[in-house]
Formats: sequence, C-alpha cells, structure tokens
Amino acid sequence: MLFLSINFFMHRFKKSALYVKEEIMYQANKLKLHSQLAFVLKDDFFTNKQGKNKDFGKKGVFPLKGAYRVYTMICFFYFLRNKFVCETKNHEAEVNDYLFLLQNTINITLVFSNPKLEWSNSCCAENVENYAEKILETIFLLTNNQFTMPLKFHNITDYGLMLERFENIKPTFFSTIRFEGANKRIKDFLLSGNCFINPCKSVLQKVVWKNFVENAINESNDTTTYESIIQNIKWKFEDEFISDIRIYPVSKETIDISCDISNSFNEND
Repeated sequence: MLFLSINFFMHRFKKSALYVKEEIMYQANKLKLHSQLAFVLKDDFFTNKQGKNKDFGKKGVFPLKGAYRVYTMICFFYFLRNKFVCETKNHEAEVNDYLFLLQNTINITLVFSNPKLEWSNSCCAENVENYAEKILETIFLLTNNQFTMPLKFHNITDYGLMLERFENIKPTFFSTIRFEGANKRIKDFLLSGNCFINPCKSVLQKVVWKNFVENAINESNDTTTYESIIQNIKWKFEDEFISDIRIYPVSKETIDISCDISNSFNEND
C-alpha cells in the first residue's frame, strides 16, 4: 500500500523522490521517529520508483523491513493529512483516495502492534475484517479493476477469522514484526552461548532463566521496542476528514494513471 500510494502521489503531482523523502522525515521529527528512519531513507531512496511508466513495473515494494515500512507509511499519511496543500477540489479528492487506502492499512497494522489497544478479540476481528474489505475494494477502485492479486495477498482476508479462533491470545502476539524480533533474540543467545552440544536446549534454558530473573525483580516487560514506539503515536481509527471513496467517486486523474501503476503488482507474487 505504501508503494502504491507514494507512486500515485509522485506521478500525479510531479514530485521528486527527494521531496517525498524530506516531507516524510519532517513528519518523522514531529512523531519522534527520526532516529528510526534517518539511516534508512536516503535522498535517492524513491528515485527508481518514480518517472516514466516503465519504471513502475520494476518492483512492487520498497526495500524496507516491516517496522521501518510502518513508520514510513505513518509519516507519509500525516504529511498528506496535515501538511500537503491541495490547490483545487479535484486535488483534494485525489489525496483523499490515497489517505483512505493508507488509513485502513495502518488501522490493521496497529491492531496487531499496539499492546494498549483496549478492544476484545471479537471487536478486533470485526474491525479488521472491515478494514480489509475497504482495502481490497479501494485497490480495485484505484486501479480501475486491473489489480492482479498475488496469491499471498489473500491472507489479509483471514486475519479476522484468526482473531476469532484464538480469542485468548492478544492480537500483538500475531505480529510478524514481533516474531522476527523474537528470532533475533534467540540468534543473539546462540552467538553468545558458545554451546555446540545442544544449542536449542541451551537457548531455551537461557530464555527461561532470563524470564525468571526479570519476574523476580518485577521488571518484566513484554512490550517490544517497536510496540513501545507505536503505542506513543496518537492515532485515530476513524477520521472525519477522510471520505469513504466507495461512496464518493474516485478522481478522474487517479483512474487515468491507475493502469500504469497496477501493472507493477503483476510480477510481484
């Protein structure tokens, strides 16, 4: 969704890669995400994703890890939402198209990332299914029904069912970003353990002992760094500023350029 919305924006408003990068970093400063993105988003980061139509088909995702992609998407959303000046009503409609897609994508992401979200699993499931439906319908509207869905993309429709089936598990524990963070923790234990007899058992013993010590001194903290950052971002799951594009017509200019960009997803299975 980040790739699609940024390319729509750059192509429609003739903005450079450096312009987008600087605006994202400006929002990163305000959201206290500068240290996370400063060494990731270089001046030419978006260069190869902008330009002639043939450039769009090279790759359908930006080379960012999960957490950095979330931070970038949130910053780009706030730039469009609060800072970008629309010169005409039609420009407002176009920007609203991108905001609607980004908001629902971020909504799903934060359901699985914010440990302080006070929703039951059944409520999360209902909302996630609603967000997923909006995302899929919006993509097809923006791409004039020419979006080719990769096989793995259908997983988004299963998130709600997953939350309903495992109703006693917190949504944050389904986060792939949390999972990768846990993998890194175990890899660090392997590197420092110097155990070549049974490394798996050695790692488990170290994890159990570390958890025991943390609980004993009342300093146990199950929140990851990524989740700590996310929960400090003030986010509205419903924004009266953004219109549902399934009700209001998609702007003509958005439709005109959609076919070029939608082709970029065809080869990204």
